[in-house]
Amino acid sequence: MNSSIKINNKIFEKIIFIELIFVLFERFLIQNLKTPDYIIYFIDILNIFLFFGLIKNKKNIEFRGLIVLYTILLLFSSITGILNFSTWGGNLATLSIEFRNFVRFPIFFLSCALFLDSESIRKIYKIFMVFFFVNLIFIIYQYLTFHPPGVWTRGDMLNGLFGTEVGGNTFVNVSFLVVIVYALTQWSQNKFKTNRFMVLVGFTLFISAIIELKAFFVEFAMLYIWYFIANKKTYKEFLINIFLIFFIIFISFIGLQIMYKEYPWFYDSMSFQGIKDQLFGSGYTGSGDLNRFTGIFTVCSKLFDGDISKTIFGLGLGNASSKSILGSYPMFFNKFYYTHYDWFSSTYITVQAGIFGIFIYLITFFYLFLKKKINKDYTLNSQIMCILALFLVFYGEALKTDAGYLIYFAISSGFIRIGGNNEQ
Repeated sequence: MNSSIKINNKIFEKIIFIELIFVLFERFLIQNLKTPDYIIYFIDILNIFLFFGLIKNKKNIEFRGLIVLYTILLLFSSITGILNFSTWGGNLATLSIEFRNFVRFPIFFLSCALFLDSESIRKIYKIFMVFFFVNLIFIIYQYLTFHPPGVWTRGDMLNGLFGTEVGGNTFVNVSFLVVIVYALTQWSQNKFKTNRFMVLVGFTLFISAIIELKAFFVEFAMLYIWYFIANKKTYKEFLINIFLIFFIIFISFIGLQIMYKEYPWFYDSMSFQGIKDQLFGSGYTGSGDLNRFTGIFTVCSKLFDGDISKTIFGLGLGNASSKSILGSYPMFFNKFYYTHYDWFSSTYITVQAGIFGIFIYLITFFYLFLKKKINKDYTLNSQIMCILALFLVFYGEALKTDAGYLIYFAISSGFIRIGGNNEQ
C-alpha cells in the first residue's frame, strides 16, 4: 500500500474517532448547550465520506454476506414503500429518512473493520473507559441533586452527560455494555486486573440500580453466561469466577434493595406476575400499546389485521415513519401512534419491512456472530456484543438511535486486523 493510501486511510480512521466521540456528547450538546437538534446529522455527513472510502477500497471489503443481506432488505422494503405511498401517505423524504436509519450502521461497521487497527481499538476503548468514570460522577451528582416535581420515576432522567431527558438511559445502558464487555474479555486474557474488574462491575450494577436500569442486570447475566460457556478455564480461574459470581449476586441484591426504596412500584415489576406481564402482557405501559417481546405478533394480527402481504413485507420504508416532514406524519403513524410501535426496533422494523425484513435484519447479527474473527483478542468481545444486539432489537430502541454506533464498533473489534489495516 503506497503512502497516499496510508494517509487517506488515516483520515477515515480519524472520522470514525470523531463519530464515536460525538455520540458520547451529542445529547449534552443539545440539552445543556442548546445546540439545535439537527446537529445529530453531522454524523451522516461524516458517513458520506466513509462511504466513498469504502467504495475506493471495495476490493478489501470481506463482508459480502452482510452487504447482500442489507441490499435485499433495503431493496424490498424500498420498493414496497414506493408502491404503498398512495395508500399510507409516505413520500421520498420519509423513505430517505428510514433508508438512512438502516444503511448508516453497516457503513460504519465496514469502515471500522477496514480502516481501524489494533492500536485504534485500544485508544477508543481508553476513551470509553475515561468517559465511563466521568459520567459516573455526573450521574451520582444528578441522583443527589436532581428531583424534578411530579415525576413518578426520575431514574430515566439520571443519565449524566447523556442528559436529563427520557431516552438518555438507552445511551447509558449501551455505554455500560460496551465498557463491561471489553473489561470482561480483557480480564479473561489476564490483561485486566481482577480487582479493577470487580470495581467496574460493582459501579455498573450500583449505578444501574439508582437510575432504574433494570435491563442491565439481565444483559449482564447474558454476557457473563456466554463468557462462562465459551471460555476455557483452569481450576484457579474457575474458583475466581465462582467468587465473582457470588460478588455479583451480592451487589445485585443490594442494587435491588436500592431500587425498591427509590422506586416502590418496582416491587410489582419484580413479582412473578410483574415479570409475566413484562414478557407476555398486553403492553409496555398497559394503556393499549405493544409489549416489547410479543409486539411483532400484535403488529401482524391487529395492526395489519392478519393481512398476508403486510405481514410478510410490511408497509415499506417511509410509510410508518415516526419522523414528521413539515409537521406531517404518514397515516399509519397517525392511526397507531398510541401503540408505541416505534419504541422498539423489532416492531418498528416489522411494520416497515414485515416478517421478511425483521428476519433478514436478525440474520445480520447471526452472520457476524458466526463469521470467522481475524483479531482473536476481541473474538469474545464481538460474539457477546452480537448476542446483546439481538436482545436490544426486542428490548428497546438502542439500534434506532446513535447509540447503535457504539454497538457496531464493539462488534467490529473482532474483525480488525492485528498490526493495523492502515499499514499494510
